Amino acid sequence: MNADLSEALSQELEVIRKFCLDNSYKIAVAESASAGSIQLLLSNMDEAGLFYNGGITTYSCEMKHHLLHIPMDKCDATNGVNQEITDLMSENVSVLFKSNLGMSLTGYASAIPEQGIFDKFAFVSISLNGEWILSERLTSYKTSQFEVQMDFASQAIRECARCLSSRSL
Repeated sequence: MNADLSEALSQELEVIRKFCLDNSYKIAVAESASAGSIQLLLSNMDEAGLFYNGGITTYSCEMKHHLLHIPMDKCDATNGVNQEITDLMSENVSVLFKSNLGMSLTGYASAIPEQGIFDKFAFVSISLNGEWILSERLTSYKTSQFEVQMDFASQAIRECARCLSSRSL
């Protein structure tokens, strides 16, 4: 694992890797506000090809609908950012990539004052074998958009590792 990552993040990624390998599971990721950061972290793990099937980054409602089958009416009403959409994304990305474990994240990594969005927040969802095991809202107080994206990715990895650690299969 990359020496530049924090020890805690490296350990959390290892929990996910070990869970998948021990159970012959595969993971897939759909994200927007984290801009592919979760995919980057997973793909850099040792033996990534044995447990990571891939991921997709979608920003627009059109692509969320086309690739992940998110209903346009639900997506358009919230600019593609709410917990229900994130839940559907985690379930549908696991189907798309033939994976047991699906992780998704949508949100805002920067303020958009003209749309009334001032806080940096995201929703994360994790599904395991078609059942949601995590559905939460995340907040970031980092300054730059890049830092927020990495913060969201780190928080999502942390929550996924926490959920998987508590499961005995």
